[in-house]
Amino acid sequence: MGCVAATATQKLEKPCVVHVEKGVVEQPWLTQSQLNINLDADRNNIGHENKAVQSWPSGSPQASPRDSIRSGSTGSKGTAVRQPHVLTEQILAVTGDTRVDVCKTANDLPFKVGLKLSKPSLLTEVEVVWNQSQKCSRRMEVLLNGVPTPVRSSFFYDQRFNEEGLHRCRLQLDEPSEIVHLLMIEVSAASTAPAVVQTENILLRDVVPRGLPAGTPPPKRRVIRPPPYWDTSEGGGAKRIDIRSEEQVATFQRLLDETWKPKATRDRKGALPKRLMVKKVQRVEACALWNRFSRYRRNMALAREGGCCSPIEELRQGSDCVPVRTQQICDSAPELFGPLQREVNEQYLFHGTSPSGALGIIKEGFDMRKNRTQDELLFGPGAYFAEAASKFDEYAQADEFSGMCAVLVCRVLCGEMFIALNKLDPRTYGDPEFVDKYDGVLGDREACVGTYREFVVFKQEQVYPEYLVFYDREES
Repeated sequence: MGCVAATATQKLEKPCVVHVEKGVVEQPWLTQSQLNINLDADRNNIGHENKAVQSWPSGSPQASPRDSIRSGSTGSKGTAVRQPHVLTEQILAVTGDTRVDVCKTANDLPFKVGLKLSKPSLLTEVEVVWNQSQKCSRRMEVLLNGVPTPVRSSFFYDQRFNEEGLHRCRLQLDEPSEIVHLLMIEVSAASTAPAVVQTENILLRDVVPRGLPAGTPPPKRRVIRPPPYWDTSEGGGAKRIDIRSEEQVATFQRLLDETWKPKATRDRKGALPKRLMVKKVQRVEACALWNRFSRYRRNMALAREGGCCSPIEELRQGSDCVPVRTQQICDSAPELFGPLQREVNEQYLFHGTSPSGALGIIKEGFDMRKNRTQDELLFGPGAYFAEAASKFDEYAQADEFSGMCAVLVCRVLCGEMFIALNKLDPRTYGDPEFVDKYDGVLGDREACVGTYREFVVFKQEQVYPEYLVFYDREES
């Protein structure tokens, strides 16, 4: 899935060390001089065996366990301590040059740049160096072996990269497993909003693939700071853990009952139910999606340099405090929910959908390109969430076999929100400065016509679908 390129004004976290099986370790960032030396060496040795990015002297802070063996590290009794065999991610040799120098304008978006590897390898990440003439965000995605669907990857922006006018990022594959001979980087707009700036120039300078020799076991990513009640600590894929405790299932029933509001809008198809009845609850423990969410959450906090976003409960003008409806119930059940980072307005919110749609989101995350048309979107493009059960149910669809509906209870990083009481002008959310300033839109129709508040976020990394709830509608 996509990763959105940040501008140089954002302060994002350093990449975390990834713990992997059989001693495969993540390569640390290089300085600009080290990067240039290695890129030059790479260009002069195209077609040779894949080579390590960098070798560190024994005893240095970056020395590997393998180096320690060579230097004769000892244990408490003076005997040699055997360390596990370590494989280092390498710059992969390509046919041609990693210096691509492709220049495009905003009118050319989306566009692709391809590289052919000199020998099939296990691709783990791609480093991209680029320049852009305007301050706005661009989405970068990785496509493999000619398949048109992007693979899921996590975005790391290198804040320390200080070459004049250039940016550098790393696209780390969430679950690398495929032997790759051809890769492509696709650059597109960060959202489906109509572009205001059409004169922007985008220069893609370097595309540097890294990975391991074919046949190497794929890295196994560890979960970054999972919630304390999770069972999973590592592994790929999305695990669904059944919530069997009657008391805990009753908490979800209470969540639907106490956020219910007997009011229908034009989005509802059919009669307003009397009640929603919980039938089954599953917790989603998905390493790749959680790591992406966790990194982005930290990035949002770092970008604010210790400051906080405007609290959601204080955004309505003329009111003392309007908390999110789910907040009190979730705070009272720490064995199921939290902890949340309030400084970036992290909240539990609902997303109503069909059972098949929910399973797709759990597997791939929210795809912002699958939004409704601009005319249907009241508050602009993005992922829409509700705080009231009676609102998310307007978007839920019953399964044709079981008859049950589905709702995702999601962690949402609302961040700094723009208040909209009516339909948002496309020229507003199409302005790049708007996307840079705000993380989402709070559509407060409750304040002006007494219906509901809707929460819209712009990026898929702002959402983690933590619970899948199946339910029935009790007719009036």
